[in-house]
Amino acid sequence: MPVKKPSVGQLFANAGVGQSGQVLELKDRVEELEAEVLRLRADPTSNQDLEHQVQILTEQLQGKDGEHEIPIDLIDPDPNQPRRTITDAMKVSRAESLREYGQLQPIIVIPQLDGRYRLFEGELRWRAAPLVPMTMLRAVFLQQEQDAATVFRGQLLTRLHNEDLHDLDLAEALLQDIRYQTEWSDDQDIPQVLDEGIRYLRKLNRLRELSQLKQQSRQTQQEWVESIDFPNPLTPSILSILLDLHLNPASVCSNIFPLLSVPEDVKHAIRTTGLDSSKARSIARLEDQEDRSIVLQLAIDGLSLEEVRKQVAHLQMSDPPQLKSSGSLKQQFTGNAKRLQKSSIWKDPSKQVKLESLMVQIEELLQEG
Repeated sequence: MPVKKPSVGQLFANAGVGQSGQVLELKDRVEELEAEVLRLRADPTSNQDLEHQVQILTEQLQGKDGEHEIPIDLIDPDPNQPRRTITDAMKVSRAESLREYGQLQPIIVIPQLDGRYRLFEGELRWRAAPLVPMTMLRAVFLQQEQDAATVFRGQLLTRLHNEDLHDLDLAEALLQDIRYQTEWSDDQDIPQVLDEGIRYLRKLNRLRELSQLKQQSRQTQQEWVESIDFPNPLTPSILSILLDLHLNPASVCSNIFPLLSVPEDVKHAIRTTGLDSSKARSIARLEDQEDRSIVLQLAIDGLSLEEVRKQVAHLQMSDPPQLKSSGSLKQQFTGNAKRLQKSSIWKDPSKQVKLESLMVQIEELLQEG
């Protein structure tokens, strides 16, 4: 099917309706459905059946001739999309699903004035399509009139509802959402303000109350936040936004925002492999990049969180432990090689003789291939 390149006002002009009044009525109905999609995504109280309702509305859009086939090379990712961690394994898995079952649901895109399309929902399907291989994807359109803050909040709520955001993605998305909601300037440290607010609540012995608020109504949350005389007047805004997303601000402070400051090599491991957040936070405590590199690889290869923490603790003391026998032989060798570099074994002539013997055996193994 040839791709359509309509303007926003002409998206559904090809609906097959003969009279202009019917066309306008159809366009109004589609716009109403699109607005309802965003309203549902922006309403935290609708999370229980949000995706079901969005699916129904999407099907209605399709039924109103709102579906098109679009070349994947005309689609651009949304630079503000909350989910940024899409690993190769995720793309391969989705490609296998597309290959076996086809595209079950259309992606959602926003037509651009230059004839291209910006993704609103469906980036994983778009990235997996070339692996199938597929050159076209079915899509429905959203109007461009919604402001960036509304679109972003809708995307964030959808990802939170689906629970498919990595904590690093969530941390970055929360910063963006807070800036959208408050017009916060980039030079103000949002995580630091939140941390100060959490410590202040702990001092007042009111932290437990905060953790219980995330399931309360928006009005109850707002009244509670406004009842606290925070030293920093910016703190209530952050708390209100997090609570409105049904998040525990204390948990965000201790588990989510710290990922923003992990070293770049740890962030890269998260982006490319989906490294677990708890392992990432633990490895980030290592200041030596070589040490981090070794433990990162072990973690990527499957080292448990408990063993990662042990490795980090002992590396910080310059005495890494020997890996348990349950680890792979490669993991044990890597860990022991690191221990060997930092040990005092080189000062003992008798042990050096044994090392030379071991080196000869290793070289022989390598020569055997």
